[in-house]
Amino acid sequence: MRRNLSIRTARRIAATVGIFILSLAIRLYFIDETSIMPDEPIYVEAGRMYVEGFRKLDFSYDVWRFNAEHPPVAKLLIGLTQLSFHGILGGDIHALYLSARIAPAIVGSLIPLSIYILGSSIYGEITCFITGLTVALSPWMVYHSTLATLDIFASFFTTLSFLTLYYVKPDNRMHIPLGIFSGLAIGSKGTAIICFTGILVYCVLIYIFEEERKYIGRLFVKLAISIAISILTFIAIWPWLWPDPLRRGLWVLGFHASHMARGHTTFYAGNVYTHVPPWIPVYVISVKNPIATILSIILYVGYAVEALLKRKRSRGDLLTISWLSGGITTYALFPRIIGDHYILPLASAVYLSSIYVAVTMAKDEGTIRRVLGFFLVISTIASLGFGLYRYRESPGAYVSEIIVRGDEAIIMIDTGYEDTADYMAGILPRDRIIVVATPYSPSILEIDLRRKGLESVVAVGMDSIDYADYVSIPILYARRYGIPKVVLDRFRLIYTVTSGNTMLTYIFEANKTTES
Repeated sequence: MRRNLSIRTARRIAATVGIFILSLAIRLYFIDETSIMPDEPIYVEAGRMYVEGFRKLDFSYDVWRFNAEHPPVAKLLIGLTQLSFHGILGGDIHALYLSARIAPAIVGSLIPLSIYILGSSIYGEITCFITGLTVALSPWMVYHSTLATLDIFASFFTTLSFLTLYYVKPDNRMHIPLGIFSGLAIGSKGTAIICFTGILVYCVLIYIFEEERKYIGRLFVKLAISIAISILTFIAIWPWLWPDPLRRGLWVLGFHASHMARGHTTFYAGNVYTHVPPWIPVYVISVKNPIATILSIILYVGYAVEALLKRKRSRGDLLTISWLSGGITTYALFPRIIGDHYILPLASAVYLSSIYVAVTMAKDEGTIRRVLGFFLVISTIASLGFGLYRYRESPGAYVSEIIVRGDEAIIMIDTGYEDTADYMAGILPRDRIIVVATPYSPSILEIDLRRKGLESVVAVGMDSIDYADYVSIPILYARRYGIPKVVLDRFRLIYTVTSGNTMLTYIFEANKTTES
């Protein structure tokens, strides 16, 4: 008995270490392969300021008002690795972003680990090991784990919140870590508000389907307390709120309500939207995941409906249903979903539900269901592995196998500037200053040019196009606003940055008549 226990413990430790090392190795391998994402300079600078503020115990308005529309947890973690590794990695602009990206790489690697450790008692060890493997391999998750942005942090703490929710009972104190994790999730990015939605949906499902009614009232009290704890956690980790939590909190809510009302130009399924339709969350999930995963989710929906109707559900089923339905419903109400990163807090639920139903079918006594279950598990892992191989061409452009042109299906938040700098390094003369104009974030293009050692190349905005030798138009811009007429009239297309069939950036050269 003792020997079997030790073997099982050793196996679980090996699986835990293996998942984490695999996940971290993949993310560190790709950490320097992506263009600077448009929001990264803001979060990198905010992280530096916030960490310095804590180091000097400076909680003044001047420090914390920068990027005050977003809460600070993710930026603080970005700032910590920036502080720790910037000097070690060289101290230049390249090292600045590389060191900032270490934080999301580590946090992204903790997601599969948390699924395996916390989820095994809920869904089974095999299910959670395979799910951890899929999260480790997922190009969708890997990409956002290599950017110094907020979304992977929100995804991590959301995953911890929902898995902890399962363990909250009337006679324990698990509502306390639940409140802390959900507070940290929303403290990373507001899209993690699905933690609250999920808790409310879970309460409804427990009330409808739980047979032990005498404990429900006490459970609901614990969950209500957890929401209060999350709000207090949210305030405690944000020094900008401390002087006037109510007024400044209302300002943040008003800021985002105003953004929702105004909308934001984005691109999905061949159309430009200012306010996206409610089907976008489901669409993003279907575009950013393999066919096998989508098929498994469809089967899971059928399984979940059958389990609820026949009242053969488990609390694990109720948890997953709360996570998926609460999250998708919440995001369907968001009229402003700029890109696939907004949906990232749902990613763990997507992989858990798809692998859970596949493993359940693989254990079935029926031959057909068993074969289909094994096929779904194997094809999911194989598809993600192949997707990761394709990912090397250009990380931000990964889409499912059925999408021929990713840039015609979904907004590409990858500017393609890193590949643009690579191309220009091979064609530009080194004996004179070259000017490259772009209508989208010239400061980011300049950072990527410096990363490639192009010190004599200057990036400018379109207001200085008269001086430009070249123009770079990211698909991120072109799909939403088109290519400016001045570019079409005075420049010629010389190169298109692509990832497979997916376009990322157009590069134009000034006509010779213009130069003269």
